[in-house]
Amino acid sequence: MSESRYGVQPLAQVLQDQRWSYTLLADKLGVSHRQVGNAAKGWSRPIPVLREQLPTILGVPLEELFTPGALEPFAAQPEHRRKRVNA
Repeated sequence: MSESRYGVQPLAQVLQDQRWSYTLLADKLGVSHRQVGNAAKGWSRPIPVLREQLPTILGVPLEELFTPGALEPFAAQPEHRRKRVNA
């Protein structure tokens, strides 16, 4: 199995320590358990609802739940241009 993009996040340990399952937390947040799990395992960056609500629910600052790399703003997508086809 390959390594996750951002590495296992501190969130995973906090959830274990506080006895939260991905499913229980996801239900409370109104998101899928995969979104919670993927963020905790470092496969994806935390979606906005996780960034906004986890600190309050868990009583832990956002910066202690995720590594700096996982919290970086998304890079702007380059503009995609259609190639002109001369007919």
